[in-house]
Amino acid sequence: MSITLFREPLCKSYHNGVCSTAFFFRALCIILMWVLPFVAAYISRSFWFKEGVYREQPMVVFKNQAFIMLEGNNPDDHFFWSTSPKLNQLIGPKLRIPLIKSSQIDTNNDGIYDLINITATFPLESGEKIYHAKSFFMFDYSIRERVQLRMEGMAYMDYVSSNPGTSLWSMGQLNLKANFPLSTHYPMLLTDTFLDENSFTHLEDISFPTLMQNYQTRNISTEFISYPQWTAGVSNTFQLKVIVQIPSNQQIVYLPTIPEVLKFAWIQYLAAFIFIYSLLHYFQTWVFRYQILPSSVVLDGPRLHPTKQNKNY
Repeated sequence: MSITLFREPLCKSYHNGVCSTAFFFRALCIILMWVLPFVAAYISRSFWFKEGVYREQPMVVFKNQAFIMLEGNNPDDHFFWSTSPKLNQLIGPKLRIPLIKSSQIDTNNDGIYDLINITATFPLESGEKIYHAKSFFMFDYSIRERVQLRMEGMAYMDYVSSNPGTSLWSMGQLNLKANFPLSTHYPMLLTDTFLDENSFTHLEDISFPTLMQNYQTRNISTEFISYPQWTAGVSNTFQLKVIVQIPSNQQIVYLPTIPEVLKFAWIQYLAAFIFIYSLLHYFQTWVFRYQILPSSVVLDGPRLHPTKQNKNY
């Protein structure tokens, strides 16, 4: 009784001249084997990794800077308040000082704030009614993983009602807004400030539409998407409460590095190469095995070495 101890494959070699049709066919297959994967990966429009996306929770800290305007029913019935002493001097008799409270909460104890609560309570004189509220709140905004960015972010809220109100409550997310993919090659430090005291010389210079337009023209900024709730009524105070949520999975679009681009291109090329190589290999096997293009066949076997035999005399 015998059993199979070891197996060794036998190979067939197909031979022909350099100027033969079989030779040019084989050369064409080799060229296609390397070129077609590149063409297939390139026309799929995903060969070059032009921009990447990842998620990160930004670090946001309230800078204790704000600018608030409340309006009544008449055009002249309005007053302001800001954290800038120079702006408050320009406001003059239109200045109304509120009671400000703020808190920053880290709900999951990871060292990054998840909620920022800001409350401003304005005293009202007899007969004053509030129909319109506008506010700007400034934050120190930074991301630090793949993209290193630090800038001043802003949360803007604007609400008008046909009925007088006693409070405005708003809760929303402070999202990153970028007009182009962010670079990962160098840290970005944006020093532009929203409330630049040197740009205001008269009260007429304080225009909310102008301030908002200047901020929106930035290539990188923040956007406060909120859901305000207006409480109608008349009171001797008006309370403005804002709850800013910091997204835990802020989507960030970035420019990939050269190693990332090459790695992604290699993956695309290799995936196409395996498929095309398999097709060409089976096609060439069929052509040579059935002698579609004539060639001589040589069976390559293992070399057999003579064994020593003991002879008994």
